[in-house]
Amino acid sequence: MKKKYFSSVLFILFAMISGGSIWAQGPSCGVSDPFCAGSDGATIVFQNSSNIPSGGSPACLGSTPNPAWFYMQIGESGDLQFLIQQTTGGFTDSGAPIGSQIDVDFVAYGPFDSEVGGCSELDDCDSCGNNQTDDGYPYGNVVDCSYSGSWTETLTINDAVEGDYYLVLMTNYNGSPGYILLTQTNEGNTGAGATDCSILDPALGEDINVCEGFGPIEIDGTTENASSYQWGVLNETTGDYEDIAGETNPFITVTETGTYQVTTYDATNDDYASANITVTYHEVPVAIEIEDDTVCVESFPTSVDLFPYNASILGSLDPDQFDLSYHATQANADAGSNALGNLPFSEEGCSTVYVRIENIDLNECYDTIAFQICAYETAEVFPLTSYELCADPVTGDAIFDLGVKDVEALGDQIAADYS
Repeated sequence: MKKKYFSSVLFILFAMISGGSIWAQGPSCGVSDPFCAGSDGATIVFQNSSNIPSGGSPACLGSTPNPAWFYMQIGESGDLQFLIQQTTGGFTDSGAPIGSQIDVDFVAYGPFDSEVGGCSELDDCDSCGNNQTDDGYPYGNVVDCSYSGSWTETLTINDAVEGDYYLVLMTNYNGSPGYILLTQTNEGNTGAGATDCSILDPALGEDINVCEGFGPIEIDGTTENASSYQWGVLNETTGDYEDIAGETNPFITVTETGTYQVTTYDATNDDYASANITVTYHEVPVAIEIEDDTVCVESFPTSVDLFPYNASILGSLDPDQFDLSYHATQANADAGSNALGNLPFSEEGCSTVYVRIENIDLNECYDTIAFQICAYETAEVFPLTSYELCADPVTGDAIFDLGVKDVEALGDQIAADYS
C-alpha cells in the first residue's frame, strides 16, 4: 500500500475552477496558506501539491508525499465536521467531483493563537491511529488524523473556540496534480461551529481616518494568485459599488472620502474575491478669534467661568460634532490635556487662556487660539455726607465741585486704581 513518517509541514491554496474558488497550498508549516469550508453551499476548492518530497511520518501518517499545509480560523464556536475530497479535475459548483479520484490523508493540529505560530509546537503521537478505528483524539494538540487508501477523509474538531487557529497537513499519495474540496458536513446543526472564510479575502487593513489636507492615500490590494484587479467605490445613494475607470492595478491612490472595494480575478477571469475599506477625510475646525476680555469680581482669589465664551469661539461649528476645551498653556492645548473649566486668579491681573477645538470623530483634527482675560475687583462706593452750597443771590445757581467727595467715595480704596 503506501506511506511513512515526517516532522512538520502545512498547506493552503488559491485559484478557481468550474465556477468555484480555487486556492493554492503551502509546502511547509511556516508558509501555510489560509483555507475554509465555505458556507451556504459555497464551493471553495484548494489546489493540491505535487512534486514535493515527503516530509516524514507525523502522528498517524505513515508518509507525507506531496505535503500541502493550510491554516483555518474558527469563525463561530462549536463542533466542526468536515469531508475532505481530492480529485484530478476539481469540483462543480455543487461539489460534484470532476476527473479521477486521488488518495488523500491528513493530520490536524490546534488550537493555536495565530496562523503559523504553532508550527514549532506540533505534538507527535506514536500510538495514535487512523480516526476510523482510533476514537482517542485529541492527542496533545493533534486533534485528528487519518491514513487510508480513500479519496475522501473525515476531519473532526470538537469544542472549537471562535478566533482560534488550526493547522492541517494534507497529502497527495499518487502525486497527480489536482484539487481538494473541504466541506463542512454539520453546518447548521445544533452546536455546530464554523470556519472564518474572510481570511481568504484580500487584506486591505483597517479603515483609514485622516484630517482634511492630509494628501493622497495609497491603498494596497495585492492578493496572492490574483491575475487582475478592479477597484470600485460605493455609491451611497444606490448602495452599489461602481467601477472606477482605469483602476485595474493592485494599488489605488485616493484623495476623497469613500468606501473603496477591490475585486480580484484569477487567470480564467472568474470572480476571485473582494474586500473593501473606508477612507474618511475629517473636517478640521477653524476657531473664531475673539477679543481680549475684562471682568469684574467681588474679591480675590477667584475664578472666571469659561463656558460663556463657547458660542463666540465655535461660531457656526456644530457643538455636537466639535469639542471645545480651555487650557493654561499652548502645549496643553496641542495635547488636549489638563482642560480648564474655570480660569483661576489669585490677584488682580491678566491671564492668557488657550482654546482647542477638535473633531470628535478624529481628535487629531483640531485648531487652537489664545486670548487674554483680565480680572479686577469691583469698586465699592462708600456713603457720602451731604454737600450743601449757598445759591448765587442773583442767578440762584450753585456750582458743586464733586471732586471734593472723591476721598469719601473711595474710602480705603487706592485712588490711583480707580477713576
